Amino acid sequence: MGKYEQRKGIDETLEAFAQVHANQPDLELVIKSNYFTNHRQKYDALHGKIADLGLNNVSLLWGEMTEAQLADLYRACDTFVLPTCAEGWGLPLIEAVAAGLPIITTMYSGHTEFLQYVYDSVLPVAHAMTRIDCAEYCSYYPDSTNDWGVWAQPDLNSLVACMQQALQQEQRLYDRAQRNSAIIRERFSWSQSAEQALQALCDRGWL
Repeated sequence: MGKYEQRKGIDETLEAFAQVHANQPDLELVIKSNYFTNHRQKYDALHGKIADLGLNNVSLLWGEMTEAQLADLYRACDTFVLPTCAEGWGLPLIEAVAAGLPIITTMYSGHTEFLQYVYDSVLPVAHAMTRIDCAEYCSYYPDSTNDWGVWAQPDLNSLVACMQQALQQEQRLYDRAQRNSAIIRERFSWSQSAEQALQALCDRGWL
């Protein structure tokens, strides 16, 4: 789940899925995606990627969904996969954990803040720190030095191994994820987060 852009690792997810589960009738990859500009161009590019890989067990859901529809989508799935290069926070990741799903992702940037509490239901994808070279991403953050820093490039072989492990340890990971759902919902509810943010502002004398 996420915008169709290099940062989210959707192409890597498709490539790994094609290696492990291509066209298996009892397995399905569901991609919920969109983009805030060039909607048709982005949809065509993602649809084309799926077609180029010859995958007939991938469902592409494009565009907006209500909160109830998103919740139903999470609950209908068995594992959440997002080998992201970087996140400010990673809302789909924390929503997936709250829904009781095991997680396959890179352990770098914002989402590690909450995944550290539920690590036994996370399958970490190995990654290499690489220079950010995505022209689309860089265009949103002009920099006169042409230095946009680094992010985590997921390792395709590791992602394949994590997908295989998710199947092999399905029940064990599910049981852990169900327990960890309560941890996340308690520690990171909207009300809890708002209270902590308010306290931080007060501690700094800003309120």
